[in-house]
Amino acid sequence: MTQETNEPLIPDDVVSRELDGELVVTSLSMGGFLRLDDVGRKIWTLLEQGQNLDSIVTTLTGDFDVDTAACRGDVEAFLDDLAERGLLNWRRKGA
Repeated sequence: MTQETNEPLIPDDVVSRELDGELVVTSLSMGGFLRLDDVGRKIWTLLEQGQNLDSIVTTLTGDFDVDTAACRGDVEAFLDDLAERGLLNWRRKGA
């Protein structure tokens, strides 16, 4: 999905829970789950706050020693993976 024209949106049937010190994300309708590492947890928390791709990248480059272009590519890949797993939808900007 083209991130420049769309915003990430967590579907209503997707929930996250802390289990044994890890953040686990699951879709109630699709089943399965995904365990997130520290950076994945940070990105997920920002998604829950309604942040878009640009603000997520800005936050991460401020918190971690990472190049902006590399960070953006990694975040885009992570968001695409979430979308493929049914844990994220894309909403047209302004919709």
